[in-house]
Amino acid sequence: MVSGLRDPQNIGNLWCAVRSKKVKARRRARQRSMDFQKSLQEITVDQIELLRQDELWRKDCLQEHFVRFSHILRSYLTGRFGLSFLDKTTEQSKLILAGLSIDNDLRENILQLLESADMVKFADSSIDDRYIFVLFEELINVINRTSPILEES
Repeated sequence: MVSGLRDPQNIGNLWCAVRSKKVKARRRARQRSMDFQKSLQEITVDQIELLRQDELWRKDCLQEHFVRFSHILRSYLTGRFGLSFLDKTTEQSKLILAGLSIDNDLRENILQLLESADMVKFADSSIDDRYIFVLFEELINVINRTSPILEES
């Protein structure tokens, strides 16, 4: 067990997890005071921007990046459609999405984002920055396409 602690990758993963938890706790405290005035769309876009700013994929924390990426998407879908995606696998999410009255292209786009996140979360791989940015843009596109249009009062 001690030898595992000497492995630089294990130390790096532990450091990423500890650092990420501390940063998230500070951000949650700050966000709580402002979130009550924001829409689900605004809150989600803010979370995406925070994840983008953290640049975890550049700090050898690629898996942590995609865990958070997936959580942001699943939290949004849960809030938007009133059905829990947080505790579901991607396969279970596919069944839920099939039951929703949304455009087929949009459904496929959501599934591609979930599958992309799964692929990296469960594999040891590296990803090009451009691909990360494309996924961010696709995620924001999904949020914008599924958010209700608010009428100004």
